[in-house]
Amino acid sequence: MAKVLHEYSASVFFERFFDTVLRVNAWPNFSLKECHKIEVRLEELSRLIGVRFEWERQINILGMEARCLLEFINLSRYGKYHYLIILFRDRFGSDQALTERFIIQLSKLMIIFSIEFWRTVNELHWIVYDVQEKIFGSELTLSADEVIAFLNKITVSRKQKITQHLTEDQIAWNPKAKGLACRLSALLDEMESPNRTADKVREVIFDTPIDIEHIESFNHKDEAERERIQAEWGEELNRIGNLMVLESSLNRSISNEEYKTVKRPAYAEQNIFRIVKKQAEQFPEWSLAACKQRKTTEVNKLVNYLCS
Repeated sequence: MAKVLHEYSASVFFERFFDTVLRVNAWPNFSLKECHKIEVRLEELSRLIGVRFEWERQINILGMEARCLLEFINLSRYGKYHYLIILFRDRFGSDQALTERFIIQLSKLMIIFSIEFWRTVNELHWIVYDVQEKIFGSELTLSADEVIAFLNKITVSRKQKITQHLTEDQIAWNPKAKGLACRLSALLDEMESPNRTADKVREVIFDTPIDIEHIESFNHKDEAERERIQAEWGEELNRIGNLMVLESSLNRSISNEEYKTVKRPAYAEQNIFRIVKKQAEQFPEWSLAACKQRKTTEVNKLVNYLCS
């Protein structure tokens, strides 16, 4: 049947499907001949329900990386496709390691497209339809490893584009893009800590009330200094080098103050995010040159992870 039907809600799809089968009404993209070919058995629905409940039980025992990357799927512009995990497990089984590999690759794909494009795009929808066909299409010849490799090949192919977007885009103006990029950067730092459990890292990254902080304030409290900074820094003020996660309460307390005298000491004293403490340790002073240096580091960190 037509791929455009993937965009329909379940209620609309089945309403029009049964209208077609029962000859109540004729709808575009619903062929009577094709609809009559479809068989949905109760035992199939029962099996899928079982897979769904089994998945819910396994979510909380996922490893740190997969558990957090699962959250990124829901935070992306394509969260509705989280059901692909259920279909993957229905086709290939409930092996935890296999599920985790699939989640990680699927999440990387959706993060990349959500940062590159500041709205949903058909290119990603078509990729998802290809994934669905590979998982449960008419020719069930691909292995789970081949499906995961298909996703990985796409993420690797986006390396140049995502590098360009992270380097040049003023992501401060797009809540989705800056939220994904800065949360992921914070997550990568948290995963390096030997003392954090999967639950603790997930809690820190996703349950902590945060803002995406301008390290050098876009609207400095001193109006004369604000004008000078905006003229000197230009678009770099709103790029990844000058942005990071910060707990909301701390961000509001330091507001648009000076970096050296107010912000850096506050960063050094907080004990939630490693990326914030590292900022205080690595940059005693904050300048345009330091910002560009950090941007290069941040872009490389994110791209090397997403496109590996």
